[in-house]
Amino acid sequence: MRLARRGAVWRFQIRVPRDLEPVLSATPIRIPIGTATTREAQSQARLLAGRAESAFLALKARGGRMGEHEDPRDELIRILKANTEELREARAEDRKQWAELAGEQRRFHAE
Repeated sequence: MRLARRGAVWRFQIRVPRDLEPVLSATPIRIPIGTATTREAQSQARLLAGRAESAFLALKARGGRMGEHEDPRDELIRILKANTEELREARAEDRKQWAELAGEQRRFHAE
């Protein structure tokens, strides 16, 4: 697993296991994470690495097939990008809840 930043944008990268290179190619899987703090990007990269490893195991168990009509590499990238979107939405919701809590605390202390 590798996490790299270019400017303000983070990118996750994971190496394809050697035994899956004939199916997925040897090129690493790269997923843009977007802007985040270093801690958030590291956390998201660990989650993506776990999901990628699970997908690699599932792909091995199915003999190199993921879906009926899709290229396994494209399917894996689609799944990981969807996970990235879910994590981004959850992070935005967390920030909203923290902001609401901070506002309530300020009101409480003002009273």
